[in-house]
Amino acid sequence: MATLIANAIPDILAGMSLVDPSLQVTAIHSIQQPHSTNVKYRLKLSDGMHTHPTLLPNQMNSLVLEEALVTGSILCLTEYSCKIFDKYTAIIILSFDIISNNAAIIGSPTPLLQAIAYLPSNSSEDPLNPFPIIPIKTLTPYHKQWSIQGRALAKTPIHNFKNVGCDGKVFGFDFVDMLGSEIHVTCFNELVDNFYHVIHSGSLYVISNGRIKVANTKYSSSTNPFEIILHDSSIVTPTTCIDSTIPKHSFHIKSIDSLQSFPINALVDVIGIVLSISPTSTIRKRDGTETIKCTATIIDMSSCTIDITFWGRHCQIEGKQIFEMSLEPNPPVLLIKSGRIVSWNGKSLDTIFSTTLLINPDLLETTTLQTWYAKKGVDEPYISLSQTNLSPHTFENPIDISSITDESFPGQKNVCVKATITKLHLDNFYYLSCPQVVNKKKCKKKVVQSSPNTFQCPKCSTDLSECDFSYMLKMDLQDETGELLKVTAFEGPSNTLLGVPAEDFQLLLAEPNAVEPSNVIDCKFFFDLNIKMVPFAGQETQSIVITAIKPT
Repeated sequence: MATLIANAIPDILAGMSLVDPSLQVTAIHSIQQPHSTNVKYRLKLSDGMHTHPTLLPNQMNSLVLEEALVTGSILCLTEYSCKIFDKYTAIIILSFDIISNNAAIIGSPTPLLQAIAYLPSNSSEDPLNPFPIIPIKTLTPYHKQWSIQGRALAKTPIHNFKNVGCDGKVFGFDFVDMLGSEIHVTCFNELVDNFYHVIHSGSLYVISNGRIKVANTKYSSSTNPFEIILHDSSIVTPTTCIDSTIPKHSFHIKSIDSLQSFPINALVDVIGIVLSISPTSTIRKRDGTETIKCTATIIDMSSCTIDITFWGRHCQIEGKQIFEMSLEPNPPVLLIKSGRIVSWNGKSLDTIFSTTLLINPDLLETTTLQTWYAKKGVDEPYISLSQTNLSPHTFENPIDISSITDESFPGQKNVCVKATITKLHLDNFYYLSCPQVVNKKKCKKKVVQSSPNTFQCPKCSTDLSECDFSYMLKMDLQDETGELLKVTAFEGPSNTLLGVPAEDFQLLLAEPNAVEPSNVIDCKFFFDLNIKMVPFAGQETQSIVITAIKPT
């Protein structure tokens, strides 16, 4: 008995290339063309679940006339294409083989548009939604009049922005239909006033008419290559006439270890156990305004961790909630939708205005993570992606110091130089750091003296009577070009260079007649450097940190 390919019709309409799909003819209708004696035949093809209109080429009309092609025939499509008409997208048969004739209709297929909508067949004549309802996965910029039905998800707050010569505002949301296909929808300026209070995350709508364009992946993690921009002619109508099985969530969760291969500024969905979160702090932005932030560390079943910085409202709302929950015995689960990958201390995540944070979401992944962490993860060693020393140090292809300028390295980059240490700045070569062990590693955050014998860690919010000494060693390098370069080395590279911990080195320098280490000054080394631009006093300045040292 011949079998059909389930969901072949929506896959074909979505542009997927199926190899010789088998479909069944459920109806044949003749169409008399105006002012012509020619007759065309429209078939209804079924994949056992859905049916859809199909045009038969004129040269194949004889198959119908000779009853070689009849209702119930099962076809193997060897060549086909799709064509967009004003009111629907049709499948055009170019070549096929007839596998079986006069077979009983397989399954209980329904028209694809009806399957999506569960509305009466004349629903497209609704004056509020006058355009045909189609699956989201079939939307392309070539569609001019259309409607889609589904659920609004991940609605963002209103975001105000400034462009040259004008100000604006924007909000967006994801929209998913019965087939699980999603697309991001965006509203700008006056349309924000029209639709912001109409759209609610989790509610069902019919959206008609809007501009379909290539998706801006800077603000949405949706996998759809297109997005919808609503305009003055767009219609958004709440509805309840949709199957309740439409997904209530739409996430594309990536494991933390896989984020190493993602490019900077990519948007990703991640879920993990919150290991720690810092208190809220205030910083000054480049434009002179102030904002608040806090940083959390999460881990997943890949045994990798990553830091995520909550900015502004995310810090004020979800950050505060997580900080309060961190005092409880069971750590919370955090899901980040559309977090932006940034190159800060290796790789970390930032929240942006379109980021959605869910704490202990009602998902299978939440329960799975909690069980794993309680039984195994809490005692497992882990790898942090948010450290600059994750990548192997190859000390390859050293460059000239003279080529390291603000202009040549506008972003972040790791480079190698071969240079001589001409000076160690030993007046402030260390800082007092927090010795608290958090998740199997020392905090190392710089502490603040709160009284003559008490220090406070801003990250751990702990009063300390004793502190560690941690290196923050500044030095001057010079290579064969004669150019000088000021760099900073922290704990690992400084220990490699001087051979003793910071506290012991401080004691050595406190001895009478102490001098700079003779095995370091005027000696040549390979230096792996991390170069990036950082904000300082309202401006960006170049920060150069040694990540590894090796003798030449």
